[in-house]
Parts: sequence; C-alpha cells; structure tokens
Amino acid sequence: MPIQRLIILLILFFISGMAGLLYQVMWMKELSLLFGGSTQSAAVTISAFFLGLGLGANKIGAWVNQYKRRRSLAFHHYLKIYALIEIAIALSALLYFAIYPLFTAVYGQFYDTISPTWLVALKLFLAVPLLSVPAFFMGGTLPVMAELVVDVKQHFASRVSNIYFINTLGACAGAIAGGFVLPENLGFRITYFIAIGLSLSLAIASAVYSIFCRKPKNQSQSQSVKTTSKQVPLPISISLMAAWSGFASLALQVLWTRLFAQVLQNSTYTFSAILVVFLLSLALGALLAQRLTRVAHTHIVLPIVFLISGFFIALTPWLYMQMTNDMTYIGGSGNFADYLVSVLGVVSVVIGPAVVSMGVTLPFLYKLVEQHAAERYAAMVGKINAINTFSAIAGSAAAGFLLFQWLGTWQAIYSMALCYVLFGVVILANQQKRVSSLGWTTIVGLCLAVIFLNPNTLPVVPIDPIGKQERLLEYWETSAGTVAVVEKDGNLKTKLNNWYALGGSKAGQMEAMQSHLPIALHGKPESVFYLGLGTGITAGTSLAYPVKTVVVAELVNKVIIASKRYFSDFTNALFDDERVRVVNEDGRHFLRATQQQFDLMIADLFIPWRAGVGNLYALEHYQTALSKLNHEGLYVQWIPMYQVSENEFAVIAKTMQQVFPLVTVWRGDFFANKPVMALIGHQSSQPLATHSAFRQLGIKALRDYPEKKQVPLLSHFVGQLKPDLRLFENSPINTDNLPIIEYQAPRSHRAEKNGSVEWLSGPYLLELMHQMRETQSGFLEGVSEVERNAIHAGYFLHAAQIAKEIKDDRAHRSAMRQFNQLLPK
Repeated sequence: MPIQRLIILLILFFISGMAGLLYQVMWMKELSLLFGGSTQSAAVTISAFFLGLGLGANKIGAWVNQYKRRRSLAFHHYLKIYALIEIAIALSALLYFAIYPLFTAVYGQFYDTISPTWLVALKLFLAVPLLSVPAFFMGGTLPVMAELVVDVKQHFASRVSNIYFINTLGACAGAIAGGFVLPENLGFRITYFIAIGLSLSLAIASAVYSIFCRKPKNQSQSQSVKTTSKQVPLPISISLMAAWSGFASLALQVLWTRLFAQVLQNSTYTFSAILVVFLLSLALGALLAQRLTRVAHTHIVLPIVFLISGFFIALTPWLYMQMTNDMTYIGGSGNFADYLVSVLGVVSVVIGPAVVSMGVTLPFLYKLVEQHAAERYAAMVGKINAINTFSAIAGSAAAGFLLFQWLGTWQAIYSMALCYVLFGVVILANQQKRVSSLGWTTIVGLCLAVIFLNPNTLPVVPIDPIGKQERLLEYWETSAGTVAVVEKDGNLKTKLNNWYALGGSKAGQMEAMQSHLPIALHGKPESVFYLGLGTGITAGTSLAYPVKTVVVAELVNKVIIASKRYFSDFTNALFDDERVRVVNEDGRHFLRATQQQFDLMIADLFIPWRAGVGNLYALEHYQTALSKLNHEGLYVQWIPMYQVSENEFAVIAKTMQQVFPLVTVWRGDFFANKPVMALIGHQSSQPLATHSAFRQLGIKALRDYPEKKQVPLLSHFVGQLKPDLRLFENSPINTDNLPIIEYQAPRSHRAEKNGSVEWLSGPYLLELMHQMRETQSGFLEGVSEVERNAIHAGYFLHAAQIAKEIKDDRAHRSAMRQFNQLLPK
C-alpha cells in the first residue's frame, strides 16, 4: 500500500476517534440529566453505549465479509462503505434531538408508578435507541478500516494495531476537547453538532477520495479481492483473553477513578484528566503492541504482558499512597494550569505503566488470529472487538455494584492483578517447553512480587488520631464514594471521599436553621422537599412543625445509612416518622421526574466546584422546581459562601432571578469565616408585610429580646436581588447547555488557593451585603420601623463579627454600638 494512502486513512481514523469521544461526552451529560447521576443510571448509559459498539463491530464486520465473498471488492468500495457508516453515525446522532424530548415525557409518566427494579429496566429501554443505534455504526468503523489498511495477510496484525493506536489517540484528543475546551466555551449543543460535522466531513472526504482511488474496470477487477474462504471461529483462548481485557479495563478504570476521588478536586476537569491519561496509556499500549508483532518469538509475548500487567496493577495502591503522601489532597498553591499538570503527573505515574501494559493485549490479539484471518479481516476484527466490548459492560457493572461492596477498593484492585498473573501463568504452562530457565526465574520473581504487594495493610479512610483527635467509627465503600463517620473533638462528623462535606453534630444549630428560617417564612408548609440529606439534622428539624409530608432525596445510599445509624439523636426520629420518605436518588432527577408538588423546597449546601453540582444551579433545574411548587411555595437555595467567589454567586443569583419573580437573600448565620446564605425564590413579588405569621414571629422575638437576647429571624434578612445590582454586570446565566458553574467554579477554587481570588467571607461578604442593603427593597414595603431596625441590626451584627475576626477593634465596637441601638432595650 502506498504510504500516502496509509497516512490519509490514519488521519481519517484519528478524526473518527475524536468525534466518538465528543459524542460520548454529550450523551453521558444529557442522560445524567434525564436518568440522574446515580451509579445505576451511569451503568445503564455505559451499557447501552457499549452494547451498540459491540453489536456494530460484530455485525458490520460479518456483513462486510459476506459481501466480500459474493463479489470482488476494490479499495474504493471499502471507502464508500466507510463513508456510508459515517453518514449513518451523523444521521442517527441527529435523531437524538427528535426522540430525547419524547423519552423525557415518557419517563416522567412512569417514574412514580413503578418499582426501582423496573425503573432501571425502563432507563435501559429508553437508553438503547438513544445511544445504541449511533454506537452500532461507530462499532463498525474499525472492521471496515481494517479492510482498507490490510493489503496483504502479513500486514494484518501490525496495520490493525496501528489504526487501533491512531483511533485511541484520536479519542484522547476528543477527551481533551470535550473535557477542557469545547463545552466550556461553546456549550454542549454546539459541541454535539461539531461531532456530527466531523462525521459528515469524514463521510464526504472518504467518498471523494474513493473517486480518486477508482481504477479502470479491468484493472480494478484484477486488483480486487474476492474470498471464498470458510468462516473460521476464533480460538477459545483468544476469545477468553479478549473478554478479560475488556472486563478488566473498564473495571479498573472505575476502581482507579474512585480511588483518585479521595485526593482530587473532583471537578469535571480532574475526571477528564483521568480519562485522558487512561486513553493515552491505552494508545501507547497499542503502539507497543504494533512493535511487538515483529518479535520473532511472538508466542511468549502475551503471557509476559499479562504477568507485567499484574505486577503494575498490584503496584498502583502503593504508588498511589506514595504519590499522594498517604491520601493527602493534591493541590498546593499553584494556579489552575499547574494544578492540572500536577494531577496529570500523579495519575500518569500511578496508573500509566499498568494501563500501557494492559493496552498491549487487545491489539496484540490481532497477531494471534493472523493465521485465522484468511482475508476475513473485517469479521475477525469485529469478533474480537465485540467480545472485548461486551465484556467491558460486565466489568463496569461488576466494579460499580459488586467489587466495592464485596472486596473494597484495595482488594478489588489486587484481585484484578492476581487474575492477570494467573492468566499469564496458565498460558505459559501450556508453552513450558519454549520457556528457558531464565524465563521461569523471571516469572517466579514477578509472581512473588505481586504476592508481596498485597495492599491489605493500607488505610481506606485516612484519619489523624493524635493531631486532629479523630477516631474512625465506621466506613462504607461504594462506587458512589467512600462514606465514613468520624468522631472528632467529641463530635460526630461524616466524610465523603475524604472530605468533611456533609456536616456534623457540632454544626447542628446551623443545620437546623436551614429549616427554621424557610419554614417560618412560608408560614405553614404541609409538604417539604429536601435536596440532600447530609447528617439528617436539617430535614429532621421540619418534624417539629405541623408538616404532613417530608421527602428527602440523597444520592449516596451509605450517607442515608450513616445518618440513620449515628445521628438519630439529632434528627427528631427522622427515619421512624410516618410523614417522612427518604429516597436514594439524585435530587434534581427526582424533582424532574416525580409528579408530586411541594409547598417548600430546601436545597442543601452544595460545593459548586464539585463535578455534577453545577447542574443544581442551572436555569432548567430552577424552572423544574418552580413548576413543582404549590401556590405561594418557596424554593430555598443554601450556598456555602466560603466556597464561592463573587463571580459564582453572581451567576447563581442571576440564574435564579431569571426564573422566580422575586429572589431574596438571607443569612444562615453571622459567621465571619464560614458563612452560609440562602437565596429564596418566591412565586410572587408580594412584600414581607403579607407574611403575617413570619412578621408576628419577628415582633414577638423583638419583644422578648431584652430578656432572652436571641437575635430575631428578621435580622437574617440581607436584601432583595434586583437586575440593576452592580453584582450582575456581565454575569452570564448558568444553563445545562452552557454550564458556567461546572467549569468556572473549579478555576476559582484553584485561584483562591493561590490568593488571586477571594471567597465571599470576611470583608468581601460585607461588601456584598452592603450592595444589597443600599438597594431599595420592595420586599420591605409595609413593614414597621421597628422591624426595619431589626433587619438593619443584622447587618451590623455580621459586620461586628467580621471586624472582630480581622482584629479591627474600632470597627467592631462601632458596629456593635449600632446593633445595640437598633434593637429594643
């Protein structure tokens, strides 16, 4: 084959791999919004995608060879077939826009009426036509490309390994474009159309190139290939190795991703970084396989590869602990680019060698079936890839639903390593006459090294019993995260993925306020929905009121178990009250799918820079919430001000303002360091004067203040959001299509670490509150002067706490003096 022709084919297949990853990014995003972000939903999406890939590889590969047996096919014929496949990919991808809204409506009709098991089945039923059809045609690209690049049988293994390498390298480029560049700047919708455009461009380029490659009929017939060879089944040993390669690759990808969740920022960027390293390492493995196909003693290569893979896999827990300083957060004070480089470096050192060695297996199998190919290149490649892909579905499901629970992260990884070693030993045992004494010495050494690397002594949850006075009470490992309950300084706290992000008993008063304030403002809510459980203290607080229905949605099942087992003394018997329903579900997904209506919705404190959290601040989510509120209902968005900059707060606030007629801002506390605030969406722009119950409660608190010295809820009011606030200048809207928070917040997180951005606490929060205080608030129309004074007093109390924190005694005394003057004596 002319070198120019091979280069053109490689370029085409590089772009094909890039487009495939862009499609996958879009589909994973959109179906997580339709089905939720649970482990089951992710498994359904992956299964539907890989099912299509496997079927396409097998069926299209077989069809091509059946057609090949019936008539002679020249090079340009295969180019036309490839062009048709790319057109089919683009058209079936376009159909996604037509059937997705229909499936959204269907899913919502069934959600409240069927059991969880049938719900998973429904998700799969809907996901298959959405994903499996375009994935089917994607799966057929490699078998057809194999026919294009293999001109003689002796080139089969090296050429197919080469195009596999190029295609995987293209997928790596797609992961970079889809994870770091396109969605952030152009949005997911345009990114999806770019992928469709790439598919159509490939189709046009292939069709045009086929015209230039066409030869006169008499010449093309002489150079074309017509095969009458019988179908030869794959050897069982090769089928087993292809199956294990797919199973282990996806299972380990899930296990390693969860492992790094303990020490990374866990933003959309860090997960993309892990994917990039994984794909690049697989590509390097394919390149290495292409070189190894030229080795004289090829029979010994694959078992050695299996043994080396087992060794490197067993080594990953120890490398991980070493590179992360025993599960310490990877960060430092560098900028965002430095942080990503650091993440890429750590991930590459820990899993890179293992994935490279694992990546040799599938491409090298093409060498082992070379003698069976018999000019049936498409069919052979299709069969191997189908087996590999179908097994990958099982690997992903096993890691997600079985391995964490049965074995735990360390032993699950180690078990994979042992299986690789076992495969290698069995294969070598069948070839023992060909193995030298030095070879057996090496094999025994590798086996002993793997046995020695058993990670059962490594900690699962890092704690500091001396420095931080921590004591681990219990932990659970799941694919959704590692949940732990820790006793710290005599208080109970819950950890998720090594982060104290779910609250604790010490913060019980503040967590209770997240219910007290909105319930009092509403008046008499009968139905309350909580988006997020945490410790359960916030939801449990509602039971002190005459509510009739409380629904709590919590994504991580073990968080529910931890709350029930360890925080029952603080939750007002939340799990025993007949009014309460706690569902293990993605809160946004539940709200979108359910037909229930609520008087009050309370969204927990979500850290904006975490992956997936940006969806909870999206325009579409707030629109759904508004549609599920009863008359005069309220939506309450609590925000950790100590984890957002002014930019993120402005985006979230402006997005809510696009949906709700009135948005008011309230303090959850008067802390200087870790303040929380609530954005409350109202269904009407009626002033506070109409909230008679809340006002009566406030007036009573003011009367009792001289004796009890308890700050009234009125003092928690900060202000009303108005479009003319300086805060909103140049602030965009956060949508599902253009998820500003998802991409901006992680950058702000790193910028805060290096001092170039400040969180909204301390003086920066005071400036924000001052902006809203200056704005004329129609919400306060009709309230008395005493009530207004109480509201202003809240500002000065918060200002005094901030001044005290920064050791400005003069400002502290002045603010406290004004606070005392505004409240009754």
